[in-house]
Amino acid sequence: MYRLNAAGITCVGNVRQSNQDIIMCNNKIIYCTNNNNRNEFNMSTVNCTNNHLAVFDGMGGYEYGKKAAYLASEIFVQELDTGREFHPQKALIDACKRANSEICRQIIGNKKIKSGTTAVAVFFYKTRLYYCNIGDSPLLLIRDNKIKQLTIDHNDGDLYKELYGENYIKHKKHNLTQYLGIPTEEMIIEPYANSISLLSKDILILCSDGFSDFMNDVDILSIVNQNCSAISKVELLAKKAIKNNSNDNVTVVFCEVI
Repeated sequence: MYRLNAAGITCVGNVRQSNQDIIMCNNKIIYCTNNNNRNEFNMSTVNCTNNHLAVFDGMGGYEYGKKAAYLASEIFVQELDTGREFHPQKALIDACKRANSEICRQIIGNKKIKSGTTAVAVFFYKTRLYYCNIGDSPLLLIRDNKIKQLTIDHNDGDLYKELYGENYIKHKKHNLTQYLGIPTEEMIIEPYANSISLLSKDILILCSDGFSDFMNDVDILSIVNQNCSAISKVELLAKKAIKNNSNDNVTVVFCEVI
């Protein structure tokens, strides 16, 4: 049975006045309060199976974006409760759909506002990883010193690639095509879900776009290959994204299979 080293950090970054990102680690919800601009967690050498992690990137201003992300994290905690029988992949999709409905009902309601959150979540079960996402918060797999994005970005970036090729402006802020907080009369959301077999020494990174949009493979690999603890690595990763002029909240979760 594999074991897991994991750590995560969320911080307000250089530009924003508040942090709308939230991390979920099993039944814990990690976020920044008005009195601090960062928060973190550290989980060392635990059995892989039944652990679940997620990152939510709220949008719609501090009041509504933070509420949407927090509400989604609460629902994921409930839906991924391992005290009952369920299939991990179905539970992840059900969590997305229920979170979408509750954000629309509790936050948006009849208000003329646009609010919601992205989500990327993983569930470790035996020697397999189940994952899902909606929006543009990615899940990265590092295997054999190569980085591969496992999730799909739900934005109009592919349209720009089709129109302009690989020379399109990569740092242009693309519009989301899916997220949690879309009323059913506008769209039936379709979260992306899949699973992979885990291998020893696999590294997984869940993050918000405030991290991924400002880090390249060299930046990431130079830090994850250092001989230091998981919590030290996420602190270094977040600092590097901020140094690279991230203009958003920065959230990153590091998981190493051992």
